[in-house]
Amino acid sequence: RRRYRPLHHGSETLNTLILKLVGHCNLACVYCYDYDDERYALKLPLEMARKAITQALERCGKNLRVLFHGGEPLLAFDELRSLVAHARQVAEAQGKRVGFAVQTNGTRFSNDVVRFLLDEEIRVGISLDGPPETNDALRKDHHGRGRSDQIERTLRIYPELRARLGVLTTVTRLNAGRLIDVATYVRDLGVERWDMTLLDAVGRASYGCGDLMPAVGDIVRSFHELLDAVEAGQFDRASPRRFA
Repeated sequence: RRRYRPLHHGSETLNTLILKLVGHCNLACVYCYDYDDERYALKLPLEMARKAITQALERCGKNLRVLFHGGEPLLAFDELRSLVAHARQVAEAQGKRVGFAVQTNGTRFSNDVVRFLLDEEIRVGISLDGPPETNDALRKDHHGRGRSDQIERTLRIYPELRARLGVLTTVTRLNAGRLIDVATYVRDLGVERWDMTLLDAVGRASYGCGDLMPAVGDIVRSFHELLDAVEAGQFDRASPRRFA
């Protein structure tokens, strides 16, 4: 049984609350750092999440950012929607502002989900490792299928979602030497925000994924190539060229 651990005052003002809504996911990425046998089937109790939001708003400054995480947080969309309403109500009563973000694998968008995210001005982060041949090699569902086509279709159908979207890429051996290709792919999707994180050998990645660790030399060379392209103006503005 999980114990609720209240937030404590610290020397710095609290500004961000991360809520891991579920431990499970509809994808089974080879390197998933978050995977854990014991909490995979767990779900954050709604009342516990509400208490965490209330306490965070009591202890923050004038602004609080709530990040919904997982697993795949959009598997708990009803709870997420309820928590946004709760946070806005509590923030208004305290004269504070609350903003929201969600980190998702990009496969759980529906009309209702997209409309809600846009109406509530929720920032969206999608995990995507590059073009389909790269992304789908490691980011697969439980049947071993890549889902890049579904993500691309969503961005094609909902161009307004791209304006609120950022892409997070995990750097592995497969893309470390081709970061400019990844950046070009993200640009051509019409997405203007892109960030990277290095493969972390925890979770599923702790089970025989040593050959996926990127070589330092590949990363350095790839970064230099990418910086040269940025300075040359190749990424001054995102445009959905892949959908042209």
